[in-house]
Amino acid sequence: MKKRLLSFILLGTVCFSFVACGQKSKKADSDKAEETATEASSDDEAEKVEEDADAVVEVIEGYSHTPEYDEALANADVYGGTDGKTYDDYKSAYTAAIADVEANSPQYSFTYSLIYVNEDDIPELVCNSNDETFGVYLISYHEGSLNYALTSGTEFTYIEKENIVDNTGVVLGAYYDNLLAIRDGQWVLLGYGEKGTSDPWAEDSFDENGDPIVDTWTWDDDYLKNDADYNATLELYYASDAAKSVDNYVSKDEILKQINGEQE
Repeated sequence: MKKRLLSFILLGTVCFSFVACGQKSKKADSDKAEETATEASSDDEAEKVEEDADAVVEVIEGYSHTPEYDEALANADVYGGTDGKTYDDYKSAYTAAIADVEANSPQYSFTYSLIYVNEDDIPELVCNSNDETFGVYLISYHEGSLNYALTSGTEFTYIEKENIVDNTGVVLGAYYDNLLAIRDGQWVLLGYGEKGTSDPWAEDSFDENGDPIVDTWTWDDDYLKNDADYNATLELYYASDAAKSVDNYVSKDEILKQINGEQE
């Protein structure tokens, strides 16, 4: 139920009217001048539309870097940790991380993917437990250190190369958005929003399908008025139109080949 952020104001059509008078030769000259003026105006309008289209693309590609985003990133609390080891490169770090994940949680059938969250050329490693109660490991590499965060569910989207992840889900009668980013190699929590029922224990707080009846909205523990305010606040940090999900999970053997650049 996310609100689309970007709305586009189309340029209006400029209408020209001319009054014809005088002799036929003057009318012909007037018609020719009118045609030339209309073409020039059309060219100007086309250039304006093209400029506006370019501006829209710039907004989407750099949208996470709003003042609100920058302030949140600078002040965000660390969300996750490191294994305390030092690695020569991200390939050896991710290979070790996968071995640890498999050894420490053998009850889950992990699948894996490489994605690009922040702006550098080193991918982030996603270890999906495929279990909603456990979640997903998001693992990054920075200057010899391996850093990780565990999401609160298996559903998340991200904006590629824009350094922001939205971990979403439902818990205790509330939908949540858990915004994560990478700062100096560490995962941090940019913001946390919930919208749901004020009383998750009451039967009349849910509809006939068992979905919560939303009557409470919060962002970082501050109360908001309604769904529109919640969505507008979310979009200050997260351009939903540019978000994507992970749809290319692979096995351990396959991800190790990808990490080490091995060809089939």
